[in-house]
Amino acid sequence: MSLITDMYGLHEGPSHAQLDRVREDYVGRIPEFLLAIGCDPGGNEVCIGLAEEQRERIYFWDHETGAIEELATAFAGFLDALFEWTDPNEHEFSRICRIHDMNVLQEHIDSGVDLESTDEHGRTLLEYAAMCGHVDMIERLYTAGASLRNARYYAERNENAALVSFLDSLKGKG
Repeated sequence: MSLITDMYGLHEGPSHAQLDRVREDYVGRIPEFLLAIGCDPGGNEVCIGLAEEQRERIYFWDHETGAIEELATAFAGFLDALFEWTDPNEHEFSRICRIHDMNVLQEHIDSGVDLESTDEHGRTLLEYAAMCGHVDMIERLYTAGASLRNARYYAERNENAALVSFLDSLKGKG
């Protein structure tokens, strides 16, 4: 297994990701001691064991062959083994905000780099923080001397009224 595209849950969202619907779809195909909890792009399922011997173990179920392979002995171990694929061309500003990494943000500020530098799209780090809705990042960058520039515009585009108000309050202080 190299990629998980969906994790199922109990919700009113898309039916293809509803745990109860998926369980019904696989009755008689996936062994009863397993519960499908997610899938890969090929239609194979990630399952959790329900029976005593398999309880909490995570399995891969191949939809073509019915083969079952253990991925982890516990759900926590499975989660620990997951990692996020990233685009090698992703700009550092985007990555810092996407993963909401306050430590790297602080290192960036402490390094003395120009907080008004922009990426290939002309966006600053503070503008990325506004696009992601990270008030704490915006506050830290603004306190360190970064300009608000178009941050309000990005907050408005994302229909984030609370962030718009926050940015307006910062602008009023400046």
